[in-house]
Amino acid sequence: MRKFISVLLAGVLAIGVFAGCGGNSGGSGGIEGNGGRAVSDGKMIYYVDIVQYQIRRVAVDDLSAESELVYNGGAESLSLSKDGRLYFSNSGSNTISCIKPEDDEATDFVEFNSTAVRPVVLSEDEKWLYFSANDQNGKYPKGIYRIDVNTSAVETVVDEEVSGFSLMGDSLYYITNGTLMKKNINDGTSSLLIEVFDENVIEFHVTDEYIYYRLYGDKVIRRCDLDGQKEKVIYTADENKSIIVAFADKDFVYFANGGEDGFYRIKSDGTGIEQINSRELDETGDIAWSSAAFVAGKIFVRVYSDGSGGGLYCLDRDGKNGFRLK
Repeated sequence: MRKFISVLLAGVLAIGVFAGCGGNSGGSGGIEGNGGRAVSDGKMIYYVDIVQYQIRRVAVDDLSAESELVYNGGAESLSLSKDGRLYFSNSGSNTISCIKPEDDEATDFVEFNSTAVRPVVLSEDEKWLYFSANDQNGKYPKGIYRIDVNTSAVETVVDEEVSGFSLMGDSLYYITNGTLMKKNINDGTSSLLIEVFDENVIEFHVTDEYIYYRLYGDKVIRRCDLDGQKEKVIYTADENKSIIVAFADKDFVYFANGGEDGFYRIKSDGTGIEQINSRELDETGDIAWSSAAFVAGKIFVRVYSDGSGGGLYCLDRDGKNGFRLK
């Protein structure tokens, strides 16, 4: 089903310098959720209110409490450094910005001509901030870039259109032209391992051990190892159903099964499928499940419609005790 191609790219190209938001050092130990809509340092959950696109925070040990406003703007994607800096894409000002919770104003890194900039992901060594762009008529055409958080220099990492990426350690996984690709970000030769599928890859999720993915028009969840080998079918939906793969952790793949009321999970070996929650999450009524993440031992689910304009919900890992973040 696949063939593998090794490609050499011309090295990483520096393309600009901008005012920074201070430096970071050390690893991101204890930080979970970088690049998503919810991120945690183990004590606090910082999240994007998807109705107002604000950044808010709430204590991990009291998630049902009233949240505190951190930033009132067009935030979409969050990353958190060990020293407490929040990096985010800002659709309100078309920038990538950073702020500390105690600051009054955010500092901008890069300005774009379009709002199609997401996600914003901090590397494990906290030296680089990775982002994808689709700035057709500006400095940053379609591709993946990274910012040195100490010098604010911007470098090109991938110079072609991408539709999603994931950073795991020193490996960058991304989709371009329906192809799932893997690149070692520390390799000076910029060697690229390309996995070409018979059908276009439209979504994927990377864990420490596997890549879970789905192909265009397919109703199948597959997995392979981190080098694209050892493919295994995890789940096949009925013909009249559709699948949205929400996320995966080391034990389960979580997904919405279209045509049925609910959110499901299945073990990473393809056994033990179970419905973990219906659409009737609480008194607000019908829920249209969308993207989700697993942070600080909880599932955080974005919903588009719940009778009040949508929001971010918090669930136990088994789907129990769900409530909307305030």
